[in-house]
Amino acid sequence: ACLVGSEMCIRDSFSIVHSGSGVNCEAEQVSIIARDSGGNTLTDYDGEIDISTSTGNGDWSLNTGGGSFSPSGSDQGTASYQFSSSDAGVVVLGLLNTHAENLSIDVEADDTITEQSNSATAADDPNLIFALSGFKFIYGNGSAPTTEIIPVQTSGRPLNQSLAYQPLKIRAITTDLDTGVCTGLFTNNQSIELALECNDPNNCNSSTASQFSVDGSNLEKNANNNVSNYSPFTLIFSSNSTADLNNSIYSDAGIVTLHARYQQPGDNIVGSSQPITFMPAGFCTCLLYTSDAADDLL
Repeated sequence: ACLVGSEMCIRDSFSIVHSGSGVNCEAEQVSIIARDSGGNTLTDYDGEIDISTSTGNGDWSLNTGGGSFSPSGSDQGTASYQFSSSDAGVVVLGLLNTHAENLSIDVEADDTITEQSNSATAADDPNLIFALSGFKFIYGNGSAPTTEIIPVQTSGRPLNQSLAYQPLKIRAITTDLDTGVCTGLFTNNQSIELALECNDPNNCNSSTASQFSVDGSNLEKNANNNVSNYSPFTLIFSSNSTADLNNSIYSDAGIVTLHARYQQPGDNIVGSSQPITFMPAGFCTCLLYTSDAADDLL
């Protein structure tokens, strides 16, 4: 039993957010979000969580958070974190995993609250695939530090509006087998494929007016968890294997994910962005009058 309105009464589950595709040479950014039963962020959450990977592999690090972080031993896949009230219910961790594998991340508080408890859905517990090589979508001005977490954007406006640079970029990297560090895959012009996945709503608007475009060319649309259609793009990669996604714009509202693919003999090189939220710039209330109503106003 608990008092109505207390933390134990409203705490419901956790959401785990990442790109779904990691590269062995670089820590994947993972956000853990405390949720209430309505799916809202529990901004005053200050509990402790235990974190683990399903394979028992990986090293955790603290990226953004004001609480107390305790990692495990090397490559054990476990850690704990004590939330601070200053976290507003969200902590961002890094997971470095040198093993090429598919894993899930488990979060638990008080033996009962997890990423699968109560009102949680499958979207709160996505799998994470680590590979030797891959694409990473990043956001920033190109100088360190960059982030995989893309802030909320405005529908119908280029992501670079009011900025002196292109904030959305893509990196193509591979793991050096001798050193374990990331090295670039591409320089200069390179043909790859890009795709749009609609997460919420989970089917893309079929209207031709609803598009995600890069430099004026539209990406093929795909339903949630069913990405198979890609569009060819030629991008200019810099000496550090990073390319700008120039004049990126999404004309609709909702949550979407971007995907990249380079087809080659053997394993394709793939990667995806973290979910991107697009919101309308505003709403317009229009009053409609019939001819009779208009006459009554005269």
